[in-house]
Amino acid sequence: MVLPRAARPGLPVRVNRCYVAPAVRGGIVERGRAVRGLVGAALVAAVCVLALPGVAAAQSPLLVGAAEDAAKWSTDPKAKLDLAKLAGLGAVRMTSTWTLGQTAPSAPEVSRLQNASTAAAADGIRPIVAIYNSGSSNTPTTSDSRAQLAQYAAALARALPNVPDFVVGNEPNDNTFWAPQFNADATDAAASAYEDLLARSYDAIKAVRPDARVLGGALAPRGGDVYPASKATHSPTSFIRDLGAAYRASGRTVPLMDVFDMHVYEDYSALPPSFAHPSSTTISVPDYGKLVALLGQAFDGTAQRGSTLPILYGEFGVESAIPAAKAGVYSGTEPAATHAVDEATQAAYYREAFKVATCQANVIGMMIFHVSDESALAAWQSGPFYADDAAKSSLPAIRDSAAAARAGTLTSCPDSTAPTAALTAPTAGATFAGSVTLSATAADDVGVGKVSFLVDGTVVATKFAPPYSVAWASGASGPHTLTVQAQDAAGNVGTSAPVPVTVDNTPPETTISSGPGATSPESTSFAFDSSEGGSRFECSLDGAAFAACSSPAAYTLAPGPHTFAVRAIDAVGNVDASPASAAWTVLDTTPPQTTISSGPSGTTLEHAASFAFAASETGTFECSLDGAAFAACSSPVSYAGLADGAHTFAVRATDTAGNADPTPASRSWTVLSRPPNDAFDASIALAPGGASVSGSNANATKQAGEPNHAGVSGGHSVWYRWTPAKSTWVTIDTVGSAYDTTLAVYTGNSVSALTKVAANNDASSWVRTSRVRFSATGGRVYRIAVDGRSSATGALTLNLKLG
Repeated sequence: MVLPRAARPGLPVRVNRCYVAPAVRGGIVERGRAVRGLVGAALVAAVCVLALPGVAAAQSPLLVGAAEDAAKWSTDPKAKLDLAKLAGLGAVRMTSTWTLGQTAPSAPEVSRLQNASTAAAADGIRPIVAIYNSGSSNTPTTSDSRAQLAQYAAALARALPNVPDFVVGNEPNDNTFWAPQFNADATDAAASAYEDLLARSYDAIKAVRPDARVLGGALAPRGGDVYPASKATHSPTSFIRDLGAAYRASGRTVPLMDVFDMHVYEDYSALPPSFAHPSSTTISVPDYGKLVALLGQAFDGTAQRGSTLPILYGEFGVESAIPAAKAGVYSGTEPAATHAVDEATQAAYYREAFKVATCQANVIGMMIFHVSDESALAAWQSGPFYADDAAKSSLPAIRDSAAAARAGTLTSCPDSTAPTAALTAPTAGATFAGSVTLSATAADDVGVGKVSFLVDGTVVATKFAPPYSVAWASGASGPHTLTVQAQDAAGNVGTSAPVPVTVDNTPPETTISSGPGATSPESTSFAFDSSEGGSRFECSLDGAAFAACSSPAAYTLAPGPHTFAVRAIDAVGNVDASPASAAWTVLDTTPPQTTISSGPSGTTLEHAASFAFAASETGTFECSLDGAAFAACSSPVSYAGLADGAHTFAVRATDTAGNADPTPASRSWTVLSRPPNDAFDASIALAPGGASVSGSNANATKQAGEPNHAGVSGGHSVWYRWTPAKSTWVTIDTVGSAYDTTLAVYTGNSVSALTKVAANNDASSWVRTSRVRFSATGGRVYRIAVDGRSSATGALTLNLKLG
């Protein structure tokens, strides 16, 4: 919160406020005192304004610049600095990173910074150099390493006589840049080590450049203050306290720094820079009062200025969304947590930040981050120029705001003007129920930090960025008064005109005035009513979703039990939570239809049967086999051990109302038997000394893996086996068979592993029976297959003769 000057503890009521005349190149100044050591080390004429309590006056110029290294790394640094000048910026903060063991910058590093700072001076831009360790792996945790970094800083100050300001460190409260943050016992480690580095660097820089200004802190605006943690960090609040404690414990009698550097990013880009953090440890632009108080607690009463210490907002950024036309200039993906804004909002937020900072007495400048965007979308797109240095639409407004801030004409201070606020929805006199959207508008000459919605004087919701709309779950029924309050960064509060409304959260009662009794025919209807006039209705039949209906509601329904429910909804949307309901039964006189979905038909060799069946409505089944009495059954039903011959299966359904199907579904089929020696393993043995046997291949099958006998496909084979007592010639034929046979003799123990001995289709061209002759080996098992040509079947005779 920006306190009125008369209310700031430790500050005089009447203050001489001095600022650099416009002819001077945007030097950093302390408000309230003339400053030495500006660009060119020239004496600076100062114009002092006597600021009286309660009188708004033009303020000291606010140095507005950018944190930007593009000029340092460019082969044409002036071209990069010309962009900063075009954006109305009066300073550029560049960086120089140190690594463990270094005591002086490299020649190329010095050359880059000299070229960039010279180009800055040529453009009337104040160069600032930030010196810090290159990431947490290079943290100067030892006294020797801190001494090395201090030597590095002094060497850089000596080599850059036209650079008036040097920042020591970068976000030492964040373990990205400084580790460890805590000791093993969870006490502070970072602030005490940084205090020693800052003291050494201050002394080293002042020894070679007494006119140089040393800036300390450069703190990140947020931190966790939790140890152990996956990312151990300090909040700026705790870090400043720890820094002051370390300074006091050191016994040092000279300052640590001339200016305190604070990075003041908001929680995300869509939050306005007037959004304060009164209840947290975060420090952003509007948290100036908190920052000054912390510096006072840390250093007042020592050789180091505290509550009067000049403050530079060293980094602040508002990321803008990248338009599709510029997508090719960038890479990667924008993190969702960024909440990038449009370019008009970016310009408005920068202007708002400059205004807020202008009215903060100790704040001497603000650095935006950057001049041109970084090309990686995971990084920062917060400049007035795109990554290809093309101007954004926000550039003119940012330039004008920066120029006005640097001239001291951007705003008047103190800011004692309250924001304006108006409730735009709901309208006065409205009646509603349940959750309702509250909408408001708010405006302020500087910026709105938050908008609060109040019901009967109590805050029910708060928004920190437009659009200012929230959902309010309305409470008790009855009249209520709605207001909205807007607060700016200075703590000024504007309240809207009251809006009277009525909340009706009482649901109607629904009643059924007529309907069927316990039973009804297929067609029936219901009449119903509500306790509140103007209600509408929703009906549900048999548990279906409620749908709009009107009284009377008529239905034609299938037989069976049914339920009906109806609920009233009043004019503001309250729904009867206990619908009126009725239950009844539609009488059923229609018998079901029974169908058989699977089961045997025609002719089958199987002596078992299974039938699946269904009915057109829910019920039970009765089955009958071969004319037997119907008996209860369920689908599927199976039968085994069926005799050869014709069979008939019938099934009928009975519904829940007792209606039986008068035309049962039925199916007929015939069962035939296979020959006993159909399978290879069921072959019939023949006498060793010869034999003549009769049989049949009717209904026989061909097994998987079985060969075509005598080269004929067949398909109805039967098997015999013969084991001669001694070796002998043998003749085997099918003379006397009633069909065209095929004959084959094998050795082997399975149908798929046979070795052919002899085979024949026809004994001669005019004889359709088959005959083979071969020399048999005594004791060997021979497998004999008899089949029919072209699937022929019938009675067969097999003759086996020795010799």
